[in-house]
Amino acid sequence: MRQDKSKLIIDIFLILFLAISIVLAVYFYTNIDNLAVSEAPLNLFFYWAYFLLGITVLSAFIVGPLVGMIQNPKSAVKGLISLVVLLGVFAIAYSFSSTTPVDINIEIKNMDFALRLADTSLYSMYILGALGILAIIVAELKELLH
Repeated sequence: MRQDKSKLIIDIFLILFLAISIVLAVYFYTNIDNLAVSEAPLNLFFYWAYFLLGITVLSAFIVGPLVGMIQNPKSAVKGLISLVVLLGVFAIAYSFSSTTPVDINIEIKNMDFALRLADTSLYSMYILGALGILAIIVAELKELLH
């Protein structure tokens, strides 16, 4: 009974969001000739998109995992361990990164944060790629031995 009620509430919100999106789309496309005069239809359309993006991120990355943790605490522990390991990989990659710019012949102002973020991303990919290859090798060896 409880799931039926929550499904009904979610369905009502989804239909409401769809109806608002249709109304805003019609408003935008009927006023597309007036965009040079007033940017209000475009701004309203973007604000609605930002709102929907926020709702999506909130439900996918915060509410969903919290409900999953409550329903299945054992998998929550595994998920938290995985998150801690992933954060550890990023911390190691960040410690390897530097702010030394690459010598190239174009004039771009290098920002320390951007350089460090690029290095962190590269090192994270190297570490995760090596761990992925290692996981494949271990899985195949484990399969051969059993």
